[in-house]
Amino acid sequence: IADSMMVSGIGEAAISGGLNFFKDESGCIERLEVVDYKTDALCRDAAELASIYSHQMSMYADCAARLFALDKSKIRVRLVAINSSTIADCAL
Repeated sequence: IADSMMVSGIGEAAISGGLNFFKDESGCIERLEVVDYKTDALCRDAAELASIYSHQMSMYADCAARLFALDKSKIRVRLVAINSSTIADCAL
């Protein structure tokens, strides 16, 4: 069972991200995916994108772990560079 939630903030432009919840049959969250969208045109590949934003994504994972009472190993963080269609998984 999967659910999603969009999270938005305002900086110089509207920024969006998402949380994807993966639940067991009883409806309890067993895994979580944090997705952050970047307009970063300077990144050449997924490894560079993950390197640049690794600290930020780790902090998102820490917050999600606390908020949803999950072990951090149950959380996956991904970056999507919308200008290049690059997708990067970040190591935690």
